[in-house]
Amino acid sequence: MNGLGVRWVGHATVELTLGGLRVLTDPLVTPRVAHLRRRVAPAPSLAPDVVLVSHLHLDHLHAASLQQVVGRSAAPTELVVPRGAAPLVRRLHPAATVTEVVAGDVLTFGAVTIQVTTARHSCRRGPHSRLTADPVGYVVSGHGRSAYFAGDTDLFPAMRDLGPIDIALLPIWGWGPTLGDGHLDPERAAEAVTWIAPEAVVPIHWGTYSPIRPAPGAPAWIDDPLAAFHDALATRGLADRLLPLRPGEST
Repeated sequence: MNGLGVRWVGHATVELTLGGLRVLTDPLVTPRVAHLRRRVAPAPSLAPDVVLVSHLHLDHLHAASLQQVVGRSAAPTELVVPRGAAPLVRRLHPAATVTEVVAGDVLTFGAVTIQVTTARHSCRRGPHSRLTADPVGYVVSGHGRSAYFAGDTDLFPAMRDLGPIDIALLPIWGWGPTLGDGHLDPERAAEAVTWIAPEAVVPIHWGTYSPIRPAPGAPAWIDDPLAAFHDALATRGLADRLLPLRPGEST
């Protein structure tokens, strides 16, 4: 019961189990998200005790996905969101307890501690909303184990101070053929590994969704980020730390 379990559901959605506590990050589980289509197997059934939301973007704070996973829990789910997001989240599921956080906050759930970290990313919900909230990441620790969930972020100096970390859950791409500002690409994600020095790294935020297109199947580029990340780690002598999962797989 006290081991650290990691299941990558897809995109930035990861289920962590630690000391019997089920923690879910940035739920995104639907077949469609706006103009995006899920290109992998459907998400498994999820019933978290705690949901951690890193920032406001639609592919991280997704109303339909949040309602779906919170509605499966027998007990009220604890929702942890960046400061400013609570009014939006409370409308989605009134039974949930919503806690707003900023970088530096520390939450405790039994023997499990959740430390809120900085993230370098956009604070806006999107072009059709005035809502803003500073993005965050999370370190989940307890029973001698720890996992860092970065959310969406670029490199930031305080990454060097996050350790010791057993498993880093690092974004390496996005959902399109190109990547905008405020993200880790394979090269920068590999640099983050040198800064954080985790025992292992699970690449996330890649290979799950892509824009709908006339041609059948997933686009040819969708698996490229993983190979590029492996190569970037290898040039730094860190390839042995890579734990490549496919959506639905666990370690």
